[in-house]
Amino acid sequence: MAFDDNNFFPMIRIGERASGRYRILSELGKGPQGKTFLARDLQTQKEVAIKFFRKDLFTEKKDLNRFFKRVKSLYSLNDPHLVKVLDCGEYKGFPFVVSEFIPAANLAEVIFEKRKEGKAFDLREAGLLILQIVQGIISLHFHNIHGNLKPENIIITEDNKAIVTDPWGTEFIPPEILMGEGLLSPLESYMAPERKIGRFIDVRSDIYSIGVIFFEMIGGDASKGILTPMGEISLDVPEILKGIIKRSVAIDPDDRYPNGSYLLDDLRTYLQGKTPYFESFVTKKRKTHPQKAFPEDLGDVNDIEWKPVKKRKSGWIILILILLFTFLLSAFGGYYYFKRKERIEIAKKGITPVPQEKVTPVPPEVKRPKIPETKSTILPKEKKATTSKGKTKGLPQVKTPTTLKPKVSLVPKEKPSVTLKPKITIIPKKTTSILPEVAKKPPEKKKAPPKKTTTIVITQLDIRSNPPGAKIIIDGKEKGETPFSLTISPGEHNVIIKKDGYSTWKKNIEIKKGESKKLVAYLKARYGSLYLDTIPSNADIYINGKKAGKTPLELKKIKPGKYLIKIKKERYYEQEVPINIIAGRRVKKQIKLKGGNLVFFRNRWMTLEEKESILKKEKEKAKKEAEIKEAQKRKAKIRKLLAYAQKNISKGKYDEAIRDLNGVLALEPENQKALRLIKKARKARREKMLRKIKIANRLSAGIDFMDKGKYEDAIKEFDAVLKLDPENEKAKEYRLKAKIALLELKRGIRKKPEKEAKLIKPIKPLKTEKPKPSTSIAPKVKKEASVKPKLIEKTGFDILIFPYNPSSGGIATIYLDGERVTSLKGDLLQKLLFIGTQPGAHELKVKCVGVGERGLMQASARQKFFLRPGEVITVKLEWNNNKGILKFID
Repeated sequence: MAFDDNNFFPMIRIGERASGRYRILSELGKGPQGKTFLARDLQTQKEVAIKFFRKDLFTEKKDLNRFFKRVKSLYSLNDPHLVKVLDCGEYKGFPFVVSEFIPAANLAEVIFEKRKEGKAFDLREAGLLILQIVQGIISLHFHNIHGNLKPENIIITEDNKAIVTDPWGTEFIPPEILMGEGLLSPLESYMAPERKIGRFIDVRSDIYSIGVIFFEMIGGDASKGILTPMGEISLDVPEILKGIIKRSVAIDPDDRYPNGSYLLDDLRTYLQGKTPYFESFVTKKRKTHPQKAFPEDLGDVNDIEWKPVKKRKSGWIILILILLFTFLLSAFGGYYYFKRKERIEIAKKGITPVPQEKVTPVPPEVKRPKIPETKSTILPKEKKATTSKGKTKGLPQVKTPTTLKPKVSLVPKEKPSVTLKPKITIIPKKTTSILPEVAKKPPEKKKAPPKKTTTIVITQLDIRSNPPGAKIIIDGKEKGETPFSLTISPGEHNVIIKKDGYSTWKKNIEIKKGESKKLVAYLKARYGSLYLDTIPSNADIYINGKKAGKTPLELKKIKPGKYLIKIKKERYYEQEVPINIIAGRRVKKQIKLKGGNLVFFRNRWMTLEEKESILKKEKEKAKKEAEIKEAQKRKAKIRKLLAYAQKNISKGKYDEAIRDLNGVLALEPENQKALRLIKKARKARREKMLRKIKIANRLSAGIDFMDKGKYEDAIKEFDAVLKLDPENEKAKEYRLKAKIALLELKRGIRKKPEKEAKLIKPIKPLKTEKPKPSTSIAPKVKKEASVKPKLIEKTGFDILIFPYNPSSGGIATIYLDGERVTSLKGDLLQKLLFIGTQPGAHELKVKCVGVGERGLMQASARQKFFLRPGEVITVKLEWNNNKGILKFID
């Protein structure tokens, strides 16, 4: 299946906050499992690597839960050669794992750079790096995790330290995804053969990957093949390295190292300059089962105690057996030679030996047994088969093929006696000897049979432990402490290894006769230790909230896990230190306390500057909260005023709507909705006023026509009024009177008046044109445009409003005789308004709206004046916008 970002990955953007905790900074890379990003942990403010996995890797929920369980088991794993796993979870439905970010080049990049320069790793340098990788992999094998080793997942730091990344393995990835469409061609070279065909994988699959990586580090190219057609390593390196790599990359898993500890032993032996022993993995297949690595971490490379691996003695045993076989064959040949010579001498003298048993004659032809070609057919008496240490070895019974088939005991008893029971034909005196060369030799003394020797078969058991010094109990009996070697009887045995503070190691073993077996027990520590000190000392230590004592403090038995250490001391800052206790390790920390001249405030120690800063921040916070609260109240009032304004506009109460909208603008001058509504209300009010003027003018014109007896024209004027205002009662009344008068005129009941008489007192129009002497004062029907009435100049009011706080501003609305005339905005101080109006009695009303101490304030004041022709009255008002008081002043 092809790899498609749109199908398998969410849209992760730079700057996005994944899972509410990790801020995405950049993309680090993309592979078959998913994408890796550089992120910042917002809780710890540290850079981490977060890897999102393809959504098709986990088809069922139980598979995903099993994977998360595996990842969480790595939280407590603190191996210096494994990257630290921190967190895991799901984001947008995609699984992710968070690990520490190490800014260093990976092994693939280092190999590439060296190849560009035509170089490779130094053999010892490569061996040390592979040793560290094996140590990290052994820790992973304890959690039964394997299957993701390649140079891209190995980081090489500046101090030449190897760290394995992506430690959660790849065995959960289906092979068809790994191998499909060349998706994983780089990983294919490092993948064990059984992994490629979908077979069960175990720790030996990782051994194969390590062998391929080692091969490439010292100059090889895995893509071109590791072994030659003859089955040898295709590199010109020492035979020791060839043997290590050849066993690691064997095609059959049974021919590889059974687990990482065996490979670790051979690597250490090689780095010491010695030759490791390689068991045969070609001649004979061994039936083995998948094996787990030993659980305990072996420590750093610099802390390794180099111990030579004892060479196995099976090669020497084979050599000794060959020498013994040669010796026995020569001895048997010499024995047969002397017996044959004796029979020939007896035949020459005519002596008939007395046989112990009946001799059956055979044909005269006697076949002589074939003696193997050897320079020494008879060994000297003083020579014996010895080992390199000079101890006599037992001679095994060997059957030598011969036509005579004698039964000869090669290991004689206490009183050796030789009984010949062959079928022999007595040779006459004149018979020619079949061994003429022997007959010529002088007779020799009969050689004594070899002394009895015993075959020593040793069954040995070698027991080691990490750490050493553990008690060894075999079949319920204490034998000693590790390291320990002992001779043991063949058969089944129960081995128990104990050490105080560590878990007990148990195993049932079966050892065969003559077998030399080696046991290595990695004991898992149950506790860790902690030593904590401060500068200055005598500080109180709290572990997970519980007081543990004062510094210097040493705790020897602490359960493994994560703890939070809190340090308190008077006049010093409190400090919190997270620690991770690992079983079998001692954590030592010395912390320098900061402060010494602090004051106690708000339940903790701090400097005076910090105290003032806290108080200042609290004051600013309170002020900001008050402003926010005030703004919320203001917004609520604005919403309320806008609702009232909209309601009044819908009812045609434009003056009240404008008043409410002015209050909104006083609170928020840039409120766009209020500006839009006040514009709409003013336009509607203007139209309303024009409509009133038209109604008044046409009503007045209709009355004039009735006075003149022009009833038809009057009816038209009244119809126009009713069109503008269908509910106008005066227009209905006058129209009915005009219609009745017109009927009476037509019937002759009413006479047309000769002179214009005012039957009805006309209503004075608000706006009129200058009447012509010969025409009616009523406007033409077709012309409906209103004309402003001519006002008398130099007659009116000068209005001055003095606000209490000019900078706060406000709005003043002026009414004359109940009608709104104008309004003032902003700073009202010394605002002069000249109003031209008619002389006579008038009522002046002023309304003011502004922002005061308690929010929006409004007030109104009214007063009556008598205006004479040409008179200008100066009116002064005082507007206290803080208290909402408006009054006239003299």
